[in-house]
Amino acid sequence: MFDRSEAPEQVDRVRDRLPDFAVLFVIGLVAAAGSGVLIATVTAADLWPAVAAGLIVLGVVCLLSAGLTGGSYAVGGVGKGAARYTFRFGDGNEGLVQEWRDGYRPPKDTTAFLQVIAGAGYMAIGAVLLATMT
Repeated sequence: MFDRSEAPEQVDRVRDRLPDFAVLFVIGLVAAAGSGVLIATVTAADLWPAVAAGLIVLGVVCLLSAGLTGGSYAVGGVGKGAARYTFRFGDGNEGLVQEWRDGYRPPKDTTAFLQVIAGAGYMAIGAVLLATMT
């Protein structure tokens, strides 16, 4: 199941993913600005601090999700759980058990790096809005 000898590891370069990343970053900006406008209208708060708060919250969410994917917390637990299941019920998948004993390492992915960049960007834009518009 986790045998990496069958196919060579294909790693996307950051440069290849930048156009998709830019589109998603702009979509995030629009969503955070929309939530800020909604918060400002519902609570009668000032517009720019509400938009800045939405951007900062989105930045924190991006940083947290990057920590989960980059630290392999989301991926590593699946292999360990499946290996424990194999130990208990013995379905004969020794390759998975050996991967668990050796320490499962997920394939390289640039998603976590791009999420950190997006999170830092959202937080910086939100901080600039808070500093200049209040």
